[in-house]
Amino acid sequence: PDFKEYIKAGQNADFKATCYTFAYPASPHFSAELEGKKIKARGILDFIEQNLAQITLIEGAGGILVPLNEKESFLDIAKELNAPVILVCKNCLGAINHALLNLEILRQNSIKLAALILNFHDENDAICLSNQQFLQKKFPCPIITLKNYKNNENYSNSAKDFRAFISKFLDKK
Repeated sequence: PDFKEYIKAGQNADFKATCYTFAYPASPHFSAELEGKKIKARGILDFIEQNLAQITLIEGAGGILVPLNEKESFLDIAKELNAPVILVCKNCLGAINHALLNLEILRQNSIKLAALILNFHDENDAICLSNQQFLQKKFPCPIITLKNYKNNENYSNSAKDFRAFISKFLDKK
């Protein structure tokens, strides 16, 4: 249900919100393959360049090393753009490892980390709180928590939380 909301939010008469969309929710290379299509980093970069004046945030799908095709990943896009990255991790068991591995990949490739978002944060969960406390000591950037909303009615609350974060983030630039 959130995909339809993303598309609606990004539509206006002059701007197409997405470069590639696929019906099956999987790794981009696999979803494209199922539809007989190929994703090329150059195509994404050209889309970004053509629409840069209207772009606030570029969202990848699945992570920095998720393949776009047999040879390219979102890391190739990030390196080419040389733009700061906002890393999103699901705040659950394994989040510390996930965040630290991604931070290391970004460091090795001289990509700036602008913020870490701990998604599905639960203030009553000991693991969530422990993850947040540990990562705040390790990460050289702001850490934002987005609450764990339990049903689709609350997607708008999550979107408001994220919109507030983006506004604060852009004001700091």
